[in-house]
Amino acid sequence: MDSKVFSKSKVNDASLAHLKSISCTRKWQVLADFCSYEQKLTVPALKVLVSMYKRMKKQHPAPAAAACVENLIFQHNAIPQQLVSANDVREWNQLLRWFMQLSGKTEADTDDGANKLLYDWWRCFAAQHPDKLNAFDIARRSTVLTADEWKGLFPIQQLRRDASDETLLHCGEIETLVDEGKSDYVIDFLNKFDMSTAAPEVKNVICRWAALIPAKDMLEYLNSTAESPDDTANFRIFAIHPLGLDFLMQTDCFGAIALMENQFKAVVNDYPHEFERFAERSRYAACLGNALDVAI
Repeated sequence: MDSKVFSKSKVNDASLAHLKSISCTRKWQVLADFCSYEQKLTVPALKVLVSMYKRMKKQHPAPAAAACVENLIFQHNAIPQQLVSANDVREWNQLLRWFMQLSGKTEADTDDGANKLLYDWWRCFAAQHPDKLNAFDIARRSTVLTADEWKGLFPIQQLRRDASDETLLHCGEIETLVDEGKSDYVIDFLNKFDMSTAAPEVKNVICRWAALIPAKDMLEYLNSTAESPDDTANFRIFAIHPLGLDFLMQTDCFGAIALMENQFKAVVNDYPHEFERFAERSRYAACLGNALDVAI
């Protein structure tokens, strides 16, 4: 299909301006022509389009134009623009849900039904336009500070079925990954962060995510790294995991941690130096032995 692209500067949203001009004069044929081509729409432009569609549904001369709007959206020729965050996608989805309700899709009346419809819309969009940015691409660009904003935006059952481990992690679905036996994937990801230099807000999220990993999974991960006990990166999450904190607080060098208000901070600042003492295999074995006692 040929694409009719409206040029857009940083200041002016051409599609939005065009739609507003049509709205003022109610030239439905002009709108029908507009919707006959693939269009790039921002959230404000989609809002105007859905508002016009609502009016058209009530007017006798407008059915043909209304059908063109439906084709534009349901055939995935409305290309989302300027979506960079979970909140942007959420705003787009709210308008899309409103449109679906106006078009007669009763499933969109409930949150669960709407979420499934919206998820399917994005899945079809991604398949039809692999070269265009979609909601899942945007989600995978999230950081540990923004991943939680994506939680609940997609239906979890569909994510479990379709999404990669990477997508689940970047959508903040840590518990889902753990439930599916993917704790090692989460630990590997979190171990990439050098907590001694991480920003406080990053540390807070990583500590919270680490606490979701079961003690058994943590120990199995440590056991799998036995060939390189002197690699402190393997211990990064163990050091801030509740299991690791319990162990460290039983050793002489960390005996005072139990009396401190912020236990995480002390461990995060000191563990790289202290864990160098565990480089010998015997020290590593003792570390695991004590950790097992705590877990059991």
